[in-house]
Amino acid sequence: MESLTDHKNIIVHYETAYKSVAVEVLQSFEKAEPILIKKWGPRNSDFIVVYICNSPIDFVFSIATGILRLLWKITYPLWARKLELFYNRAGGVTMHIKSKSYIWLRPPDAYDYVEKTIGKLLFGKIEDRSEKLQFVFVHELTHAHIGNRKLPTWINEGIAMITVDEYFSKCTVLESTLTTLFKDHRNYNLVTYRKMANSRPIDIAFTYTYGYWATRYIEEVYPNILMEALTKNLKKNEFTRFIFDIMGINDICGQIANDIYTHFENYENE
Repeated sequence: MESLTDHKNIIVHYETAYKSVAVEVLQSFEKAEPILIKKWGPRNSDFIVVYICNSPIDFVFSIATGILRLLWKITYPLWARKLELFYNRAGGVTMHIKSKSYIWLRPPDAYDYVEKTIGKLLFGKIEDRSEKLQFVFVHELTHAHIGNRKLPTWINEGIAMITVDEYFSKCTVLESTLTTLFKDHRNYNLVTYRKMANSRPIDIAFTYTYGYWATRYIEEVYPNILMEALTKNLKKNEFTRFIFDIMGINDICGQIANDIYTHFENYENE
């Protein structure tokens, strides 16, 4: 693979045919980085490494070194199928090893191979492949910027999706998801990353939808508490406890979910 960088904080590795994609990724980074810093505080990864390639297996074994690489090779038969299922649903994935974040991006000419159910439920159809590339990259870049904080899946994805909104200066999630998915929150399950490969598409879409509207609500009603929590570098349970204590709740389900729905239903009807 070839490499390209014009910034001290990021390097892009790419298959030869995708040099123009690598250039676009670096351009998107320059636009997105100030947005991320302003919205969420300083980057929590020392360095970001991007791989643009068709095979997620190539990506996984490219980022592993030493004992970790040996361990992954030995155990590969145990997780190969799960990896395939997970990556077939994704345009990109972020992994964290020590203080570095690694992003895999599916090349734009391979988007047609992604399972489309979840994307259509959440975002509709994005025709422009350049826009789709930026959409996916900024989403994954947000995960990389936040670093390995082990946040709950719903809020981790919510933060990434509203960052994409900021980047494009528009709502990028279908507003209809508020009614089609979020309103009926008791009928679906929030899933974790560990269970995502084998979960129903509707539950995955619901997890992202729930994270998006709940995170937007927190940002609008309790401005800056997410950034404050991120800059404190809290652990998973401490992070949610910090937010919930300020909100005066025990969890984000039940009545608060109804309040979130009402908040945006009224907002949309104004």
